[in-house]
Amino acid sequence: SPGCVPITETFPHVARGKKGDNNCDIRKSESHNIGLSLIEGSCRNSYNYNDSKEKTTNIDSSKFWTHTLYLSRDKADLSRYQCLVRKQLEFFEAKDEDVKHRMKGYGKEIVSKQVGIQCRHCSQILTRHRTRGATGYPTKLDRIYHTAQSMASGHLSNNCPLIPDVIHQKLIMLQKNGSVVAVAGGQKKYWAEAAKVLGIVQSENDGGLLHIPVPKS
Repeated sequence: SPGCVPITETFPHVARGKKGDNNCDIRKSESHNIGLSLIEGSCRNSYNYNDSKEKTTNIDSSKFWTHTLYLSRDKADLSRYQCLVRKQLEFFEAKDEDVKHRMKGYGKEIVSKQVGIQCRHCSQILTRHRTRGATGYPTKLDRIYHTAQSMASGHLSNNCPLIPDVIHQKLIMLQKNGSVVAVAGGQKKYWAEAAKVLGIVQSENDGGLLHIPVPKS
């Protein structure tokens, strides 16, 4: 049926739009359930995956680690805006396609399994087909905060075709209401420490971030 179906605010890894339809039918990803309320899954813009035969990301993506930036402890230390931003972004390990695109598109070298940050809504689109600012690679732990803020003010606010309307509107509202930052220095440290909790470390030669699985207790 036309229009959108209610979904939990798990933020899909797959969103499909019919040609000529500005609404997107969004499928739930159980692995990214963050337990929020039901929303209407309409997107800001139409996005026709049929324009390319390469509709989704690599089949081998299950071999690569991903994790949302958001942690349950965030709400005690961060503003509502920052918490919402962290729910839209995820850490991921770069795949071969990411490595090739980064060099070809930006002339910058990364390595396979290097940890970057990507928009959760765009994560099932091949890297080279994503809109501007959907992916970033902080080179150090203390750059995670700045990379995420840039993605929030650029990609999430202006360029993401798949972010649900209700989330986009809430981000803009919180920006206007002054809920963006508290103390930048403190937040930078918090974001770095939160990444360490997930097993993200800085490579020895300052070549970016890597993920080391955290032993289960």
